[in-house]
Amino acid sequence: MINNHLFSAATYAARRARLQKEVGSGIVLLPGNDDSPMNYLDNTYPFRQDSHFLYFAGISQPGLALVIDIDENTTTLYGDDLSVEYIVWMGLSLRWPSWHIESVFLIQPHTPH
Repeated sequence: MINNHLFSAATYAARRARLQKEVGSGIVLLPGNDDSPMNYLDNTYPFRQDSHFLYFAGISQPGLALVIDIDENTTTLYGDDLSVEYIVWMGLSLRWPSWHIESVFLIQPHTPH
């Protein structure tokens, strides 16, 4: 499941704001988890997002990282863009603006030729 918000996007934004206030200054990196293969790359264990990433971002998708720049008061989500294969199998259920994240940088997935 990609977008399993248990709370509103405003709740996650408020949690990040409280974290910013408590830390004071600098940059906070919250790496999410990746898929974990069992015996080969396409055979993975059921995905479980990192608890801290899930608490502050509310996004249960592998391969993401959240960067909070406290001094600039910005939050940026980094990750791979969805491949056509992923969209065909899993559907297009990502809605970046609903996450209350200022910037999203997506990298095109590598496709072997």
